[in-house]
Amino acid sequence: MMVVSRRTRTWVGLVAVLALSGLVSACGLEEPVAQEPEARPTFAAERSAVQVVSGAVCTGTGAHDAHEGFANGCITCHPCGGALGFAPDATLPSGRPVSGNITTDATGTSCTVACHTPEGQPSTAISWSATGPFPCSQCHSQGLAAPAGGSSHPADNSSVEANRTACQSCHDTSRHVTGTPLVKTPNGPIEIPPGGSVEANGVCEQCHLGDGLVLAGKSPPFLVGWENTTTGDWHGARAGTGSGGTLAAPYARGQGPLPCTVCHDAHVSPNAFIFASQVNGVSIPAGAIGRAGVGAEQLCSACHLGNRHAYCTTCHTSDPQPAGSPCFACHGHEGIRYIPIPNVKPHNMAPKEGSGCAHCHSPGWRPVAESVPPTITVAPAISNVTSSSVTVRWTTNEPSSSYVEYGVGSPGQVAGTPEVVTDHVVELINLSGPTTYVFRVRSADVSRNVVQSALSTFATSDPNAPMPPLLDVEPTFYSYEYIQPVELTWTAVSSPIAGNGVQYRCVVEFGDGSVASDSGWISTPSYNAQLYTLWWPDEYRWRVKARDAVTGVESVWSDYSTFGIWSPEW
Repeated sequence: MMVVSRRTRTWVGLVAVLALSGLVSACGLEEPVAQEPEARPTFAAERSAVQVVSGAVCTGTGAHDAHEGFANGCITCHPCGGALGFAPDATLPSGRPVSGNITTDATGTSCTVACHTPEGQPSTAISWSATGPFPCSQCHSQGLAAPAGGSSHPADNSSVEANRTACQSCHDTSRHVTGTPLVKTPNGPIEIPPGGSVEANGVCEQCHLGDGLVLAGKSPPFLVGWENTTTGDWHGARAGTGSGGTLAAPYARGQGPLPCTVCHDAHVSPNAFIFASQVNGVSIPAGAIGRAGVGAEQLCSACHLGNRHAYCTTCHTSDPQPAGSPCFACHGHEGIRYIPIPNVKPHNMAPKEGSGCAHCHSPGWRPVAESVPPTITVAPAISNVTSSSVTVRWTTNEPSSSYVEYGVGSPGQVAGTPEVVTDHVVELINLSGPTTYVFRVRSADVSRNVVQSALSTFATSDPNAPMPPLLDVEPTFYSYEYIQPVELTWTAVSSPIAGNGVQYRCVVEFGDGSVASDSGWISTPSYNAQLYTLWWPDEYRWRVKARDAVTGVESVWSDYSTFGIWSPEW
């Protein structure tokens, strides 16, 4: 009797593959003999038993060799020895039956089986000869683009690597075929039970608390009050009585943080902020909730019973914020925001900003929902650069929050404040030097409309370099001369290395950025620039940097200062 190796049987099967029903019938498996799953030989066990046939050993394809790494035995796909099909009792580790189709034609072999089709997702055909790795979204549709008016955790489809990185920023794939998804938390990967768990909140907090990954070029909304136990969100760390009216079961006042998945879907939603399509058994219509919170009462009423704002009607004759109002102008994970509560009965609460009754008895207090994001009117600028910190400034046309997203290579960290202002100042601390960082600024108005600047860079200084000098203010010069001498001065700095001297370099530029004069490296904290003034008026800007005269380690450039040269006739 000729003994045929497993790999030989595989190739025979690929050449002579039949329809699944024909395979089962031909093998006489209409009444299969029951087998104990643990008795089934594994790929690893058979790998050591490969036998030579006709003096040659068959070489498997990349796809075939990849299947050897799984715990299922060869007979899962080869129930008839050389033939290719499915054993009638074959199951995945999750318990799902292995089912589907195997197709072979002139273009090759492809499989549409349960292994490659996540439960509840459309079937996916995988070519036997295709070269991996594959993007996660080839089989999983959860990371698809959000529908119109909706939102999602987007899968970056710019490349296979970017796609897998985006998905694996939350998911652990060590148990890929078990049927139980794992998510990454600060305490390690955990399973998510039906309905979610508070422990799984850690995967959300890693990004939404302001320090995490950017998905498909987008940074997440920030839960700036989620961990605040005194003024933050009662859904989060702030356990208390609140003013939430009567709560529907299973919720009660004073309980701990809720799982994020009570109100939010994990991947995609037909509403803003990935709100779940069903909350506490109540269906939320698609397109019902916008970013400003218009329509959010449909979600909130799934848990909060009774008349909305019933407490307010002790003074107001009607609901001051009826259905269709922008709920998030007052409510959010930050707690009560922007609308101060007066310190008078029946409110019996301390005002947030001391405005007292003015929040009701003044014109224009009610927020109006709008969808126009702020505009950055003065571009982000870097100043006060040291080896461990910088200051970022920018201006917007309307009050909005101040956040800077930054990092090495990608903007994976966030610093800032939710307070709404037009002149924004954020100090970034605990940086490393000398290091180049990428950064961008982000501001959101009270309707949660967001503006985000383009990515830019800044560099921190070397801790062994002198500090950048502070420039003296220069006056405006009046001259009839074609060459005007201008004495530029700055504060002297010292080297962090005792005994080492310092040199300076001063560069003067025209308004378009081209160089008008360059001192080169000099030893004095002043420079007499000879400037050609063929056209009046001329405006100049200048800056200085320092270096250790022994080691040559340079500081970053100082901030710019400006001056002008004018003809007296102007």
